[in-house]
Amino acid sequence: MMQSATNLEPMGSDPYKYVGDSNSLLSKYDIPVTHLDFSYVEKCQDRKELEKILHVLKSGEEGYYPQLMKCVEEKLQIIYPKSRFLRNLSRVMSKDEVEKEEWNEITRDLNEWLTGVSKDNRELELRKGQKPPIPHETVNIRETKELQEEKDTKPQKIKSTDYAAWDKYDVDAEMLEMDLKEEKLKEEAKHQSSSKKKKKQVKFNILTTDVEAKIEAKEEREKGNEYFRVGDYKSALRHYTASLDFYHTIEGFNNRAMTYLKLEEYERALMDCDFALGLDPLNVKANWRKAMALDKMNEYEKALECILVCVDMDPNDENIQNFANRLRKKCRKIDTAKRRMRVEDASVSEEKYDSEGIILSN
Repeated sequence: MMQSATNLEPMGSDPYKYVGDSNSLLSKYDIPVTHLDFSYVEKCQDRKELEKILHVLKSGEEGYYPQLMKCVEEKLQIIYPKSRFLRNLSRVMSKDEVEKEEWNEITRDLNEWLTGVSKDNRELELRKGQKPPIPHETVNIRETKELQEEKDTKPQKIKSTDYAAWDKYDVDAEMLEMDLKEEKLKEEAKHQSSSKKKKKQVKFNILTTDVEAKIEAKEEREKGNEYFRVGDYKSALRHYTASLDFYHTIEGFNNRAMTYLKLEEYERALMDCDFALGLDPLNVKANWRKAMALDKMNEYEKALECILVCVDMDPNDENIQNFANRLRKKCRKIDTAKRRMRVEDASVSEEKYDSEGIILSN
């Protein structure tokens, strides 16, 4: 086998249990050495055990067995293709190994990213230590005037020693006035409660930098994503719109376009896709969603043009390929119907009529 006889000692019911180095992977995973065999691997259905066996084989502690390693990988690919042990790690390439055009593109993207980060940092530094502007509070002149009048007309308190004033005091008139004031207060309270229900909350955004606008837009977009996941498309639409009010982004237009598609508002979805394509004409999501909107509007040929852009950008996406194939079938049906109509029109035009409009036989 793969171990020498000195490393194999009988142990309980399993005489071939590996009891060698306690720090080895076989000992750590508690795997018998007999499991490192083609017949066992082919019968094994335990994903975790196969991963452990593959880890042992890749470590090289028990030797190098490329065929057995390949057998374990194939079996694991069938049982659990998403296993992290099936990933092939590639070596980091140096500058000399990268093509010149690809290196220039990487350098250009990195420089653009650094420029954007530096700009944001400068704007944040300028804002540091500055207090945000405080909006002026509006004073209700009518309420102030009413309070002043009430203060002026408020009766003065009668002193306990002013007997002449007490003789003139009309208790019935005072009680009536108190009742009238109480009714007035009730009406005002009722009016204020009804006006609060009708009043809409208005949010004023005081943003002095693009960085703050981007942050606010991102927060609103994330809120919209949460509502979209649970199927509350109207609430998601409200937050996506708020995000775009702060800052125009491709993600914001794409997300709102998808929400409009869910709400079956295809023309608005088409407009948002055009806005996104104005920022990036080759954006895959924008072209795909535009094709979906055009498909719902029965504009199959235009939809096919949009989805073919996505096919060129991402040819390995099966969903894009399937959608493109469905559009091709619809376009072929339209072409076939048009040709049939042309043939029928041509056949009708070739028929001869007599003076009374009766078709003459050929």
